[in-house]
Amino acid sequence: MWRRKKKPSVFDIIDKYMEELEPLLSDFEEAFGEMLKRLEADGFFDVFDEELDGEEKFEYEGHEPLLDVIEHEDCYEVVVELPGVEKDEIRLNATEKTLEIMTTGDRKFCKEINFRKPINARNAKATFRNGILSVKLEKKKRLFRL
Repeated sequence: MWRRKKKPSVFDIIDKYMEELEPLLSDFEEAFGEMLKRLEADGFFDVFDEELDGEEKFEYEGHEPLLDVIEHEDCYEVVVELPGVEKDEIRLNATEKTLEIMTTGDRKFCKEINFRKPINARNAKATFRNGILSVKLEKKKRLFRL
C-alpha cells in the first residue's frame, strides 16, 4: 500500500524560512546599528542640523488636531476640533492646493491639508463655534476646450 506524503502547511513553510532568515536579520541589524554609531561619531548627522538653522527653519510646537475633510461636488469642507482655543487665536492660510491651520495662545494646534483638486482660496468661508472650526473651500471650475 502506498502512503501519501503529507504536504507541509503554509505556516510550516513560513516557519522554516523564518528560522533560516533569523540569523541573517540579526547580523544585518547589528551591522546597521554599528554603521549608524560610526556615522554619528564622525558628525555625519550634524550637516542636517546646520541646514535647518536660520530663518527657514519651521519651529511650531503644535499638536495635530482631529479633523474631517468632506469632499462635495463643488467644494471641500474641513471640520476641525480645536478645544480650548479662542476665535482670535486661529490662523488660516489657503493656497490653490493646501489649507494650513495654526493656533496661537496656550493650546497650540497645527495642520496642513493637501487637496486633490485645486481650490479657490480667495472664496474660503470659515466659521468657529464651541471649539469647532468649519472651513468651506470652493473647487476651481475647470474650463474644457473642444
